[in-house]
Amino acid sequence: MNELLDLLARAVYDGTLTEDEAALLIAAGMRAAITLPLPPQDFITRTGRRGLVTDTALTSAAVTRGLSWARTMSRDGIQARFEREARNLAAQYANTDIERWQRGMGQLVAAHTVAQAANGAGARRLSLAEYARLDAVITVDMAYLSRFADTMAVRVLQGKPFSEAQIVARSDLYAGTGMGEWWRASEARAEGRGWVVDYIAVDDPVTCGACMQAAAGGPYLPQQGPMPGITCFGRGHCRCHRVARYSPQDWLRLTSGAFG
Repeated sequence: MNELLDLLARAVYDGTLTEDEAALLIAAGMRAAITLPLPPQDFITRTGRRGLVTDTALTSAAVTRGLSWARTMSRDGIQARFEREARNLAAQYANTDIERWQRGMGQLVAAHTVAQAANGAGARRLSLAEYARLDAVITVDMAYLSRFADTMAVRVLQGKPFSEAQIVARSDLYAGTGMGEWWRASEARAEGRGWVVDYIAVDDPVTCGACMQAAAGGPYLPQQGPMPGITCFGRGHCRCHRVARYSPQDWLRLTSGAFG
C-alpha cells in the first residue's frame, strides 16, 4: 500500500495525475495484478542490493557486460543487441511486472552505453575520467527511465496501458546515449593541436532539424559539441556522423590558442 501511495504521490508531483484522479486510483491499485516500479531513490542510487549506479561508479555487472559486448561486436551489432533485448523485456514484463522491466532496462541501458564507449575507444582502455562521465550520463538516463516506469504503472491503473510497440519505441530512445558516447570516445585519437571535427548530417527529407543545426554550427573540437544519437530527435536511430579534419585555422578560432 505504501508503494502505491508513493507512486501516486510522484505522479501528482510530476503532473501526470491530479489529486482527485490519484484518489480514485487507490482502490484500483490495490486490486491491480502488477508489480509496481521501484521508487527513484532505490533505482537511481544503490540501496542495499537494489539500484544501478552510485554517485561515483557503475556497478561491476553493467561494466563487465558492456565490455564483453565491445570485444565481440561492432557498433551496429551492439545497437542491434540492445534493440533485441529491449523488445524481449517489453514482451515479457511490460504492464505486468514493471519493477522487473525497469531493472532489466536499467541494466541494459548501462551495458549498452559502456559497450559503445569501449568500442569507440578501440584498442585503448577507457580512462577513469571517461568512466566517471559514463556514470553521470547513465544516471541521467536512469532518472528518465524511472519516471517512464511510473507513467507506465499509472497508465495500467487507469486501464489505458501503453502498447508493447509504444514501450519498445520509448526503450529504443535510450540507445542514443551509447551512440553519442561511441563518437566521443572514438575522437580521442583526433585530439591535438590543429584538429577539429565536422558534424555531417544526412541531408534528406527525414533528417531532423537538430542534426541540421548541429551540422551548420560546426566545426567543433574533438569530443566536444553535439553528438549523433544524443542531439538527434531519433536518438539511437540517428544516421549522421562526425568526421575529424586537420585545420589549424579553425582550431585557432575555437581555442583562441597559439598554433606552433
